[in-house]
Amino acid sequence: MGEEPPTVNDRANLLAEAMRRPLANFSHRPRIYYLRAGPEWAELLPHLKQIGIEAVAQDALPKWDRNFGDLQAKVEQARATLTRGRHRTAEGESMPENTANSERAFQELVRVFEEALRAGVNSIGLEYKGRDLMVFHNVGSVGLGASRVSQELQQAVIEELVKRAGLSRKSKGKMQVSLLGKDCEAVVEEYDFFGESAFTITLRERKKQTGR
Repeated sequence: MGEEPPTVNDRANLLAEAMRRPLANFSHRPRIYYLRAGPEWAELLPHLKQIGIEAVAQDALPKWDRNFGDLQAKVEQARATLTRGRHRTAEGESMPENTANSERAFQELVRVFEEALRAGVNSIGLEYKGRDLMVFHNVGSVGLGASRVSQELQQAVIEELVKRAGLSRKSKGKMQVSLLGKDCEAVVEEYDFFGESAFTITLRERKKQTGR
């Protein structure tokens, strides 16, 4: 998260992303946009009116405050789990303690990857929406909601992805995986989404090395 307060462009981009990937249903433009009353929205209001969105300013946003509190609690719980659930091996690498859960998480990743390939998609988004870890199929600039990861495996799936793609000290990495009977490579990029890790995953078939 940045230290500087968000600019009008930041707020416009946030609204555009919310319309592109809403919590429910498909991409759409809202008729009414509820916002917390404050002068920081003044520059954005004429633009909203221009595209037919009614802005309603309120002193309190109970639904947002409740969901944000739940999200913050989830982030803290995830951080605590990461701290408790890892130990150092003799080589100094950080590995999950529960190998059975790790295998289940990997199989869930394979399911998500193969589901995308069967749909003709090679770019996947993985991010939290409320309490759910959602899977998006990225088609051009649009992310279409495809499925969700079961809640019992959510944290394990993220840990497995981070471990296999080597993201413990960097934001972009690769992992090798067999999908639909083919040797493939997943390019994984981690980014911050409202204080929580989210991922873009690009799948491609590995080229076979030909001998001279």
